[in-house]
Amino acid sequence: MYIQWIYSGRIFSCQPADDEGPGIGTEFDLLVDGFIFGEKVQNGDFRDAVIDALTKSFAVPDKKGKRWCPAAPWVDKAYAGTPEGSQLRKLLVAMYVNHGTRTWLHGTRNVDFLAYLATRLLDDRKALPRQNTTKLDPDPCWYHCHGDGEPCHRVKLLGSPA
Repeated sequence: MYIQWIYSGRIFSCQPADDEGPGIGTEFDLLVDGFIFGEKVQNGDFRDAVIDALTKSFAVPDKKGKRWCPAAPWVDKAYAGTPEGSQLRKLLVAMYVNHGTRTWLHGTRNVDFLAYLATRLLDDRKALPRQNTTKLDPDPCWYHCHGDGEPCHRVKLLGSPA
């Protein structure tokens, strides 16, 4: 990939449309490896080209119309092969913040990634205007220990849910 990029100035990348679901395939693994190699040889232009290939691949849906997700092994590999503040790390966190779902976190155990993700989510939440800063959830029972169908302590003590 690096030699091809040196001669052409491009990374030839195409997300494989497979039937196994978004995020499955070797291309993304190769792109992460390419970025890590760019770190080792200190070639910022190559790293930028890899970032462009990753973002373009992310925008291409699979056969089912879903985008690939940066799975845990790629996140782990990216964090193991890049220094703190790496653009690849920032890109992966941005993908999770802006497009991720809870299923993307399955298998993710990288503490540095999860801490950075939590920080970004909290920072982004602070930037959003809030209608009512004292109310967390419309139904406070969501935070209670009683199970579904069991009466709330407010009903037991007060006779009403208010």
